[in-house]
Amino acid sequence: MAIDRAQIVTVAMYDYTHPADGTGLNDAYDTWRSEEAVTAGAEWVTRDVAKANELLDAAGLTRQGDTRVLPDGTPMSYDINVVSGWSDWVSTVQIIAQNLEEIGITAQVQTYDFAAWFDRLQKGEYDLSISWSSGGPTPFGYYRGVMSTVTAAPVGEVSAENFGRYGNEEADALLEQFAATSDQAEQQEIVNQLQMIYAENAPAIPLFPGPDWGEFNTMRFIDFPSEENPYALLAGYENPERLIQLTTIKPRPE
Repeated sequence: MAIDRAQIVTVAMYDYTHPADGTGLNDAYDTWRSEEAVTAGAEWVTRDVAKANELLDAAGLTRQGDTRVLPDGTPMSYDINVVSGWSDWVSTVQIIAQNLEEIGITAQVQTYDFAAWFDRLQKGEYDLSISWSSGGPTPFGYYRGVMSTVTAAPVGEVSAENFGRYGNEEADALLEQFAATSDQAEQQEIVNQLQMIYAENAPAIPLFPGPDWGEFNTMRFIDFPSEENPYALLAGYENPERLIQLTTIKPRPE
């Protein structure tokens, strides 16, 4: 509730995206999105500093001066990990650190080179970290990557996608049901239930749908992926995307 997603989108992401809702789903899954789940998760993804402070007070996380402390007196002070040089993400976590200061939580931005950051992320050896999530043609991959006990692992062991290490057995059962059916109506109902589990349990803190960046020049070649023809990711950092681009991009006619 303390995070100012609107400011993050405007300042850090240059208005190329928008704040996330409580389902965690990005825009590719708009046809799957459950408005009931969006409503269920709306409160905790909507900035309300007064309510955030009220909830922390009610939980017994009181202030000592400007800093909140845990019941044992330990200050609520944490690192936020981010990749050095990833300026949009660095700006994002700097804003989050300022937001958390408003509710008495100290957050220090820690920048690492990619290899060190990713090693800590995969092993769960961090306090807080910004990261991405799994994708795919349906929400199955996303929810499997963020809520399945299959993808979770103990801290210190590598998890390739469930960086938060949250596992929900109810979600496991629904994911198995989804994988076992090709009926679209049944899949939609299963995804509706997965969205509600996410909205009610907050296994991760969604910030914004992550834009995929890219740049091209049509001086000598044409038919790059574009807003008008989004047939693949423009960046081309995944093998299937590169193959599709290589078979579509062609020399500019003389």
